[in-house]
Parts: sequence; structure tokens; C-alpha cells
Amino acid sequence: GIDIDWYAPGLGTVIPWNAATTGEQAAALERLESVRAGVAQLRDAVLTKGGGNDAALLGRLLTWVMHHPDPSYVFLVAGQPVITFWGFVHSGADRSADPLHTLHVESSVSSPHPPVGAGTVTTLNTMPAAMPTAA
Repeated sequence: GIDIDWYAPGLGTVIPWNAATTGEQAAALERLESVRAGVAQLRDAVLTKGGGNDAALLGRLLTWVMHHPDPSYVFLVAGQPVITFWGFVHSGADRSADPLHTLHVESSVSSPHPPVGAGTVTTLNTMPAAMPTAA
């Protein structure tokens, strides 16, 4: 199919990043900056502790957790930021750039995106996670 569904363990209104207010974006960006700092600390701890190839691989993977192709892959769910397609960037993108650079609010530049109509804001429904069954 052409659709991809994603689920979260709670209810809330899903707001695309570009449809969020400047205040909502600023609060979400503050939360994402905090998460990024925590991920960086974890990455550094894993790499410092050692542990062979597995730790080195985990450290390298943690470097990419906050990366995403563009703001169309970031949503607010009940006010909390959700990054989808994380770990990926567009082909040819500057991989050394701040992974959150596309989300920073530019107060002097208006958004190039038209407002998103109410029909595009949906409610997130929950779905229980699949539990493994014993064979």
C-alpha cells in the first residue's frame, strides 16, 4: 500500500510540525534539545565504557537518533514531539549539520508552508502492542 500507520501508547491530537503554532514549536524544540542532550550523554557513556564492537556500533547508531529528513517527519502528539523516520536524512544532506536545524523557529521569516486545514489534523488511536506467543 501507499500508507504507513504508526501508533503510540496514548490518545492525543496529531499536529504536523508546520501546522503547530510558534509557541507549540518552541516548547517542543526545547523538549527535543533536552532529549538530544540525554542521547549524547548516553552515547558518550557507551563509547567511554567500551564493550567491543557492540558498544561501538550502539554509539555510532545513537549519533543518528535525532536526525530526520525534514520537518514533515515531526509531529506533536498531545503536545509532545514525535520524530518519525528518525535516523534518516535526504540524499546529499549535510550529515554534520545540527539534526534539529530545520525545526528552529525563524522569527524574522514567515513559514513558507500554507496553514494546514483542520481536516489534516487527526486523532491518534491506540493499539496494543503485539505480544509474542509461545510456540
